[in-house]
Amino acid sequence: MLRRLAPVLLCVSALLCSAHFSAAGVALRVDESRSRFFFDDEDKTAGASLLVMNPTAREFAARVFVELLDTEDGVRSKDERVASLRPGTNSVKTELPFSVATSGDADRLPWYRLRYRVAPEGEAVAAAPSEGVVSLS
Repeated sequence: MLRRLAPVLLCVSALLCSAHFSAAGVALRVDESRSRFFFDDEDKTAGASLLVMNPTAREFAARVFVELLDTEDGVRSKDERVASLRPGTNSVKTELPFSVATSGDADRLPWYRLRYRVAPEGEAVAAAPSEGVVSLS
């Protein structure tokens, strides 16, 4: 009896492991090289346009969090919003209250960085979040 069940149990455990690892391999991705950062001193705002890749076959809501970091890792501005991500490439725009003229750090701006995190909202989507830090220069 055990000899007959052993191959079946082996196949079932292999299927369960492969399903677990394939679900864990799906992750949101931000294309940092194609994402853009901008300053609008007239409106005293800054912002980022993040290119987010949704590898799943369905649309879902994701929480997008960005922070503008100065040279000492201090948070100069931040934004958090919920965006709808379609399958494929999505452009998510964020707005940060920040003015180059009033900050007094115009000479340090090339060393500022943008920290981001994009994570699915809720438990219905099995996609891992994406996070990172990119230089503004």
